[in-house]
Amino acid sequence: MANHSSIDLETFKWVKGEVDVTLLRAEEQVQQYVRSDDKVDLVNLVNNLHQVVGSLQMLELKSLSTLLLETEELVEDFIQKGSSIRKASFVVLVDSSLGLLRANMARIEQGQAERSIEIVELVNQVRAVRGQDEIEISSLFSPGIEVFPQVNAESALRDKVYTKRAGVLRNHYQLALLDFLKDKPKPGAEKMRSVFEKVFAMSAFGSVARLWWVATAYADFLSLNKINNRAVHTRILRQIDDLLRDLSKMGESALVSDPADELVKIMLFYSVAGEQRSERMSEIVEAFRLQDYFIETSSVASQEELNELMKNLIALAPVAKARVSKTRDLATDYFESEAPSDEHLTSLIDELAALQSSAEQHNVGPIADLCKEAQELVSKIRLGDVVADDETGFHLASAIIFIDTSVSFPNEYDADAHETGQDKLLALRAVLDSTSGNVAPNSGTMNRRERKELLNVIGSEIERNLKEVESRLEAFAIDMNDAEQLVGIGDKVTQVRGALQVLGEQKVSLLLTIAEQEFRAIERQDKVATSELVEALAISVGTIEEYVRGLKSGRVDMDYILDRSITDLEVAIGRRVMRADVETLLESASGSLIAWLGDQSDFELFNKLKSSHRDLTVLARKTKLIKVDHLIREQDR
Repeated sequence: MANHSSIDLETFKWVKGEVDVTLLRAEEQVQQYVRSDDKVDLVNLVNNLHQVVGSLQMLELKSLSTLLLETEELVEDFIQKGSSIRKASFVVLVDSSLGLLRANMARIEQGQAERSIEIVELVNQVRAVRGQDEIEISSLFSPGIEVFPQVNAESALRDKVYTKRAGVLRNHYQLALLDFLKDKPKPGAEKMRSVFEKVFAMSAFGSVARLWWVATAYADFLSLNKINNRAVHTRILRQIDDLLRDLSKMGESALVSDPADELVKIMLFYSVAGEQRSERMSEIVEAFRLQDYFIETSSVASQEELNELMKNLIALAPVAKARVSKTRDLATDYFESEAPSDEHLTSLIDELAALQSSAEQHNVGPIADLCKEAQELVSKIRLGDVVADDETGFHLASAIIFIDTSVSFPNEYDADAHETGQDKLLALRAVLDSTSGNVAPNSGTMNRRERKELLNVIGSEIERNLKEVESRLEAFAIDMNDAEQLVGIGDKVTQVRGALQVLGEQKVSLLLTIAEQEFRAIERQDKVATSELVEALAISVGTIEEYVRGLKSGRVDMDYILDRSITDLEVAIGRRVMRADVETLLESASGSLIAWLGDQSDFELFNKLKSSHRDLTVLARKTKLIKVDHLIREQDR
């Protein structure tokens, strides 16, 4: 979803003219009601607002269309007999909505981004008057967040040290929050930023580190920009305080299973929407490609611009023809070869870089942009981050053919050719976006080749440690009064967890964290071991062994083999299922079902639905709801 329309400027201007006329009528109808105090004068206002909503939706302006839709519903509620909405509030909110729409349409026409923060905040003011819950910013702004900062899992703090430090940092944070709330927003935000930076430095899990990395940018937003709605940010900051509390009590594992993705999206929104940006904010915007969500209004190239491009292409052609031909041959040889060589990819990157440089020197932007994106794609193929399949080869070849055609026939470069070039550029970016989940940009994760090599190196060591844990646990099971058998097992489990964290395996790390805590508690004699607990621990060790073997053989999507072990272990420990857990899971499952019913051809949505069913099955077992378990199994089949 882009918060800014990608429709061409001429179409935008035409639609804006129609919207301006309708807005003028709407404003007159509001003023007529103010004079007459007769709600009959507002009946036509609903129709005019509905017409504007349709125009905004056609322009793909989601946040503005949401604002006008909420305003339309406000008018409908207000004219109902017995409405509790006060006249003064109604008039102020309608006028504010129409004025904000007019101001933002003018900004868009000038090539500037919408003031999205103001729009979302006004939407929530309208909803509050209507007695509706606030919408989350992430409902209008939902970027991909599979981007992770570099972490050093090997230097992870022990849980006891981590929780102690987190507790101290939370105290500092709460003092900073008080400053922020007591009309000292800038110094308060700067102190909070310092706390977030320290928690970020302590993080050993990619998803947890991402949360605090983004939080530092959000703190910079609070420090550098005018805060219009303190209540919104107070709620966000209290959520962050809750997370720090969890870290101080349970350690980093508290956020591994739920790394606050929605909060991350909200903080990303402010990082990109702030008019004043710090270096960290700019870093976050680039890493998450947030500029794609606030793109400038695209305009059709004018004839003068096309003539200039054509002239520059004619000058570029003699320099570029030989390189383009070599680039095309290298790409063809690589994708058609039965044993493709990385040397082809290295040469292809060099040729594309040279082409980009030549295009930039001759001021042929469309060709330079295509060469840049093609280089990135080829680089990812070489690293193993992108699969060199037919689809990837098609889009890369299509872009190179366009470059070849443009250079070979520069006199034929016209508006259609320019639009075609933009389509090729978007296609390359789509391929890069769709594959970014394999290895996220700027993350501490590895590409497939590095991962396989590392697995071969550490896999045997992991299996050896697990075998020793298994053997010692079997001996302890024979005599559960002999806690000496478990001395050192916690350290072995820690070593295994550290190795798997390096590989980015977070769910199995969660299982190991739970097991490690139980081993250490039994070793210290803080807990009396039961046969049920020992059996659950043994099953967990066996499950982890199977999981590691699966990783070494290249299997994917193996989380399902961990779910039951985690559940069995938690049941054996005696952890209770809270009502909030059930509600969250049911909401997630319902969302997965609705999404898949909306597009039953989407295989990814189908997999999410199956995953939700699996989670419901785990919950049913954990709570011993046998009939629910059977029902879910039937649905799953």
